[in-house]
Amino acid sequence: MKSRNRENETPMMVFKKEHSNLRQNDEDWMKQITGSYTITTTLIIIMVFSTIINMPWGNNGKTKRAIYKDKLSFIIYCYSLWISFFTSTSLLLFLSILTKRYA
Repeated sequence: MKSRNRENETPMMVFKKEHSNLRQNDEDWMKQITGSYTITTTLIIIMVFSTIINMPWGNNGKTKRAIYKDKLSFIIYCYSLWISFFTSTSLLLFLSILTKRYA
């Protein structure tokens, strides 16, 4: 049998009633932080995507391939672009899932 107080409330009921303002503060904080992170990740995605689309350092006019495609620095640059693109996209997806329960 669950213990009850004078008002016939269980400990869980008292806890929820006493801490309801903390839950609301947490929800407001989460929405505010997620909003700023969403804007930041969206800007990162836009910048990285535009860099991926436009070939950095130009391309060969005949073959339409990157001029520095065989250089190690260019390969590292391309991999870092793709890693940042997928990381930003997954962070945006994570934030949308995180705030879904507050909707």
